[in-house]
Amino acid sequence: MRTYMIVIPSVIVAFAANVALDILTDIPMLLRWVLSIAAGLVVTHVLSTIANRRQRSINSDQTK
Repeated sequence: MRTYMIVIPSVIVAFAANVALDILTDIPMLLRWVLSIAAGLVVTHVLSTIANRRQRSINSDQTK
């Protein structure tokens, strides 16, 4: 999986989480940013795990 296919969704999720928290809650900006960045990191981790599993599967299929 290409890097931009991991980075772009992560940035979009972080931005969307920040906007949603801004509209729906009155929590301080610093806490909003922490939660938004955490959401982006979770998406990055999930997509990286999927990409690594996919690459391992492709590599194991090529060695057979």
